Amino acid sequence: MCLKQIRRWLRKHPVYSVLAGFFFFAFITLPPYLADTWALFSDRPLLTYIEEEVGVRVPSFSAGWVTVPVGLAGILAIIGLLVTGRRDDIARAEHERIVGGLDTRIAELARKLQEEEMDSKELGDFKKTYEWLHTISQNQKNSINRYVRVIECEIKNHDFVEELYVDFKFTIMNVSVYTVRIEDSVAGDIKLDSRLLSKGVKMRDNEALHCQNNEVKSFVVRQWLDRDEIADILRATDGDRQFRLHGLDIMVSGDVYSDIEIGPRRLEVYGLKVSSRPLRELSQKLQIEIRRADLRGYWIHSEPQQIGSQINMLVSVQNPRIVDVEVREVRLMVNAGGKSHTQSAEEGEIHEVHQVGESGEVKRMDPRLENLNVRPLVIGKGEGIGDGWFKFIFTDLPPTRSETYGARLTVVDSKGEEHAAEFSLKYE
Repeated sequence: MCLKQIRRWLRKHPVYSVLAGFFFFAFITLPPYLADTWALFSDRPLLTYIEEEVGVRVPSFSAGWVTVPVGLAGILAIIGLLVTGRRDDIARAEHERIVGGLDTRIAELARKLQEEEMDSKELGDFKKTYEWLHTISQNQKNSINRYVRVIECEIKNHDFVEELYVDFKFTIMNVSVYTVRIEDSVAGDIKLDSRLLSKGVKMRDNEALHCQNNEVKSFVVRQWLDRDEIADILRATDGDRQFRLHGLDIMVSGDVYSDIEIGPRRLEVYGLKVSSRPLRELSQKLQIEIRRADLRGYWIHSEPQQIGSQINMLVSVQNPRIVDVEVREVRLMVNAGGKSHTQSAEEGEIHEVHQVGESGEVKRMDPRLENLNVRPLVIGKGEGIGDGWFKFIFTDLPPTRSETYGARLTVVDSKGEEHAAEFSLKYE
């Protein structure tokens, strides 16, 4: 303990340590210095002088035998104490660092344990408070098809002329807490009342591939038809025919980008049916009335020897459908001489009397008539076009005064459906 105190004192007072070192160094050099100094005052050696004065015989020896070992021992002792003190300081600092680090870690661990204890308590309270919500989410996950509901199903489109199909548009609402998707495929079958439709079904225009909570999306299922099934739909005048859709297999599952695996489950379509009445309303024929048909000769100025026929027709067209109808073409077929002659309606001006000179110039024209053959020609739903004119020119049909021709006026809509009216023509 004494050495530790001396060591600590020397390191704490470095000036005194240096002075002590100088003292021991001076002690080593003391005999020669005293001898040189004594020689200034007496020519007798110092020890001889002491023996004479004291009367005691002093053994003959060198004083350096005492001062050198003692001085070196003192210097080495100081150096040793300083060095071992430094090592002790390093060890003490390392010890304090380790102990301090441990204290810090212990304090941090205690804090974390306290926080985890609090978090555990809060988590327990949270679970108790919202356990009902967890139960709901699990129920929805296991029966997701019960929480994706069909809120509307209607006939969107149809084609009874070329491709032969009817489209059903499904509108759904996702009332679950999850993001879901309607699989981009469909299986199963559709019935018309009790009749199983023979063709397949296909998913189209699927907007419900990503449907979030409380979001409304739609998709289309196309049912292909044959002509016999179309005829069965259109001739149902004695009552309403129903498309029964409960046999469709439409799958709903979790969103592909979600970490939660849900489904797939079959969408609830039990009891779902759609009336075929709109198809009959959409397929009604345009009502065409021929008010007047004028057949006159038409001189073709580029062929002086050839005379054709010009037919001006005053017609009225009514649209009984629930949608607008766009007219794509108007054509007239005339049966004459055992042959059928067909021409499309002319565009441009129509005149009741139209005479052309030998060089092709117009010699006289009566008042201009309204030409219905304009583009686009759209007949509004539940409406019609009033009295208007169509003009047809047949270059291969010379008029004959004594003959009456059978004729058929055909209006072709944008879907390719034909609407016709038959009548007779006679040269005036």
